[in-house]
Amino acid sequence: MQSDSHDPIQVLQVVDKFSIDGRSLHGVARLLSWWIEEIHRDRFELSILCLNQRTRAGRYLEEKGGRVFYSDRGKVNPASIFDLLGIAWKTNADLLHLHGYKSSAIGRIAGMVLGIPVVLHEHASFPKVPIHQRIADWLLAPFGDKMIVVSDTVKDFCMQYRYINPEKIVPIFNGIPLAEFQDVSSEEAQEAAREIGIDYDAPIVGTVARLDEEKGVEHLLHAVPIIKEEVPNVQVLIVGDGVLRDELEEKANRLGIEDDTVFTGERRDVPRMYKIMDVKIISSIREGGPLTLFEAMAVGTPVVATPVGLVSTVIQNGWNGKIVEPRSSVGIAEASIELLGSKKKREVFSKRSKEKVKPYGIKESVKRIKKEYDSILKG
Repeated sequence: MQSDSHDPIQVLQVVDKFSIDGRSLHGVARLLSWWIEEIHRDRFELSILCLNQRTRAGRYLEEKGGRVFYSDRGKVNPASIFDLLGIAWKTNADLLHLHGYKSSAIGRIAGMVLGIPVVLHEHASFPKVPIHQRIADWLLAPFGDKMIVVSDTVKDFCMQYRYINPEKIVPIFNGIPLAEFQDVSSEEAQEAAREIGIDYDAPIVGTVARLDEEKGVEHLLHAVPIIKEEVPNVQVLIVGDGVLRDELEEKANRLGIEDDTVFTGERRDVPRMYKIMDVKIISSIREGGPLTLFEAMAVGTPVVATPVGLVSTVIQNGWNGKIVEPRSSVGIAEASIELLGSKKKREVFSKRSKEKVKPYGIKESVKRIKKEYDSILKG
């Protein structure tokens, strides 16, 4: 639809939802908030269509300067395609960038109708793919110009379960704004600790996560009584919100660690939260390319993580972090005790992590995405 070679290229980002549970901010929404600043410059203009109702996550993107539209017709209502076509015409879209099952289905159809290129983007692998989605992916497999994946695990998933031609798949990690996480002072962290009521001088383990089943936060909680046997004054910091928050708070009570555990809910000052922690736990059952991994590394917080998605590529066990088996509270506890007991090891891991994370900045990620946009549009 581009009318003039000097006009900005109009990219319509289509997303199934900004929040899985209506409470927490989805990783894709956080990513788009950074893209608004990084991609939405000189040659590109972004618009965003959410195929769901407006939530506080959408308002957050609007506050960041995003041009956001909504279409809330339910999961399988085919009329959603007319909303997508209408927004594409309204924004004079030159390219569709699709995130999520529904978006990738109706977006590919819309791309054919409009005669414009389509980029699919998969952020995770899933244990089960709904049968209606598998049928849609099989029928639509020949359509779509590129599929961006965030890790090799996700690439394998897309080839096996989403029938994507491997020649169309491009691995591009989801980067973060490194400077935002590197520039946090100890004074800022101490102030944040006072605000949320946690003892900054105590040994602190924590996580930043959406509180749902796949993030495995319950396994971190079960690890705490084991940690306390060796580190009696340990404190626990849980940053994030989600459908399991009430259940997890009750679990902390049953485990007798409620006085040692702080649930903050959703926070906008995430860099300060990492700076409070002595050890950051990623207890996920499955992941694609977790942004929280890069964030913790950029701050310099040592990481204990399960080997899911991109984690096993970035974290080398015993060199710049600790790898533990999924669902292993004992593994989390033992690794945490080891790090909490050695300030020198934490400092070594911190230094190595800060160096290792440098290539995973948002600028490099966006540079590669824009390169794919240019390649597709020229082709």
